Amino acid sequence: MSTAHSKVAIKLAIEYSRTRLRLFEKALRRLRSALNHVELSHALDELECTGALQRQNWMDISFLVNCPEENVDIDCTTDEEIYEAVMEARAARENMDVNGGDDNEPPQSALPAPIDVRKAVSTISDYLIESNEPYARKLEGLLNALRHDLRLKETRSLRTSKVTDYFSRINK
Repeated sequence: MSTAHSKVAIKLAIEYSRTRLRLFEKALRRLRSALNHVELSHALDELECTGALQRQNWMDISFLVNCPEENVDIDCTTDEEIYEAVMEARAARENMDVNGGDDNEPPQSALPAPIDVRKAVSTISDYLIESNEPYARKLEGLLNALRHDLRLKETRSLRTSKVTDYFSRINK
């Protein structure tokens, strides 16, 4: 695709995005006008009762809806600046393999699988059986609690199945 076609395609994408943003802002204005203070207070009270929200953490709804960090005037950005930013992002994405990946991404933490944790708990428990120290008894109690917690999590993640799930239908 030529540069002229790329510019046209990017300008169309920019205009489409601006149109969607205007429609979203219009819908948001309608939503703001439809908010009822009593319903909002009731919903917040319910969240507080469940413990998901604490009264000291409440924020004003207008602050939440009109967050200053998100109120960026997109119209002050020129089409040429947007085009250059898109082209830079494309070039960076294409050169990612050459440069060795994205340096902005945090390293992935590899948590051990539950089965590996259970094996480790079992090994440590076997070692502690030989010890008569008080710390060994305390650690055995903690390891048993961990073992119980792992089993509980595994049980909760199980999916209900029926006997018929394991057989296929025979069509005559």
